[in-house]
Amino acid sequence: MADKIRITPAELTAQSQRLVTLHDQLQATMAKSDTAFKLMCDALSARFSANMRQKATRLMRNMEVLRHSVKTGADVAATCAATYENADKVLRDELEDQLPTVIQVLPESDQQVISEFDMKVEELKQKEGFRQGDYWGNNSYCNYYKGHYLGAWSCCAKAKQMQIEVTGRKGVWTGITDPKQVQPGDVLHYYYYDKNGNRKQHWVFVTAVKGDTISVGEGNAWDGQNNERVNYRDM
Repeated sequence: MADKIRITPAELTAQSQRLVTLHDQLQATMAKSDTAFKLMCDALSARFSANMRQKATRLMRNMEVLRHSVKTGADVAATCAATYENADKVLRDELEDQLPTVIQVLPESDQQVISEFDMKVEELKQKEGFRQGDYWGNNSYCNYYKGHYLGAWSCCAKAKQMQIEVTGRKGVWTGITDPKQVQPGDVLHYYYYDKNGNRKQHWVFVTAVKGDTISVGEGNAWDGQNNERVNYRDM
């Protein structure tokens, strides 16, 4: 199966604005054409005038259908940008019975509207040094990263690198008391106890939050032999 077509809300919004501009230009052209046809008909004999009016009416109807289609496209793009919905689904909901039967029964395309943040996360997972299973050990250190001072080791350094890659910045330290305060783009520093009852600490980068599930990226994760790998998982 082909990869999904990924498009961000910003790209859809720009597309919607271009279609609105095209719609306005088309509407202005229709108004000028209608005026020109009327002037031509007034200058012709009655017989030629009737024939010209008939043809002009058909042309204007076709242009009106085109204008309506462009306007619908602009509305659909704007709706998708606001809701992250598949454009095919929105078109079906918007037009309903107006779509030809052959289009109504077609399966939805592989288009997937995702946020710019999610797009950055997907790009991160394909980048060297951040891919699943890439090496990042307990002794890995990073002093500066893309102009930001880290001065951090192991999982802390990798989590902050991920944050900078996706958000373009290093976060500001703050304490939280409720897991519901966690947001995508955060770096979490938390404590836990291992199976032997020893208190441990870990740093992770939050890639998504859905209900009670927090998806994270991390460094020096267990690979079956050593805590030395990049990993993505749900908490």
